[in-house]
Amino acid sequence: MPTIKYNISKSEREYIKKLKIDNTICIHKADKNNTTVIQNKRDYLTEGESQLNDDIHYTKIINIEIENTRKIVNKLIYRMKENDEIDEMSFEFLREEGKTFKTPKAYFLPKIHKLSTETLEMYQNKCMNKEKVHVPGRPIISQCSGPLLNIGKYLNYFRLPLVKTQDTYLSDASD
Repeated sequence: MPTIKYNISKSEREYIKKLKIDNTICIHKADKNNTTVIQNKRDYLTEGESQLNDDIHYTKIINIEIENTRKIVNKLIYRMKENDEIDEMSFEFLREEGKTFKTPKAYFLPKIHKLSTETLEMYQNKCMNKEKVHVPGRPIISQCSGPLLNIGKYLNYFRLPLVKTQDTYLSDASD
């Protein structure tokens, strides 16, 4: 059996295990750069509720009808096939029959890049109580296992070559 080489000490690995089971914190990737953020769960939930309760940007949906969304999507896909707007392969990829869907999930990535340098320095120097640091969150709606996932993949397939012709563009590492 090969030996495992760790890039952190045993005590650091043990501490990470403790963090993973701590239900009072959330561990996230930051919105920008490749940073990990450990955030008080209460603050994370408060930020999320604050954003979702903002009726300027969000509308509360009482009954989420995933099955109805699937039917609407399928009706459009079938109509496109009948009108020869998509080929058979695209039709098979896009149609949503016999699949199980989940309600898309909202989550928030901490926007630590929005914190001022002064705030960060005061916090690091323990001149500021961590309870007073408000970390805004970037809302993300995950379509994983949602009824619109394949439509997004399909559109991205055709959009990506066009985007790559631009002088500059952003891409995921897998693109």
